[in-house]
Amino acid sequence: RRHPARDRDRDRVRLRGRDPGQPLPPEPVRGGRPLRGVADGPGGVEAGPNAVFAFKREGYKKTDIDFGDLWNSLSWPGFRKIALKYWQTGIGEYYRSYSKSAFTKALQKLVPDIKKEDLLPAGSGVRAQACDRTGGLVDDFKIIEKAGIINILNAPSPAATSSLSIGQTVAELAISRMERTSNAL
Repeated sequence: RRHPARDRDRDRVRLRGRDPGQPLPPEPVRGGRPLRGVADGPGGVEAGPNAVFAFKREGYKKTDIDFGDLWNSLSWPGFRKIALKYWQTGIGEYYRSYSKSAFTKALQKLVPDIKKEDLLPAGSGVRAQACDRTGGLVDDFKIIEKAGIINILNAPSPAATSSLSIGQTVAELAISRMERTSNAL
């Protein structure tokens, strides 16, 4: 059984009419990054997401907590291994999540002229990230078949753009299963 290590895109912020004017570094940047044309339509810029562990599967606020969901994650051996390996990164993410000054400072590494007063709150989301028992992150779509069920266990960030491909894969699995069932009769 696999449990998700959930992260919450808590502190996306909108930047008032600023254009970063520089390319992003090649590696994904946690702690905020400017994204063009997302916040306020063309010309708007959104900074984020911050990725922190969520204490509830559908928890969109910093105060959302579900002790059952929390226990499921904390008791999964793979999550504990990830948490031990990346605890410093996690603490930094929480710090930037609760401190607008720290979040601004992280953004200034990419866009030096951003000021704290340029930042406006924006929406948040929860993204499941599956990990295996050994603490390895499941980077791709994880589809498992059980009796009468096809489960999609992991659909990372590009899931929306890959939804047609995922749908096609699930349809092919379902058709194959129906053909096997009808041939067995």
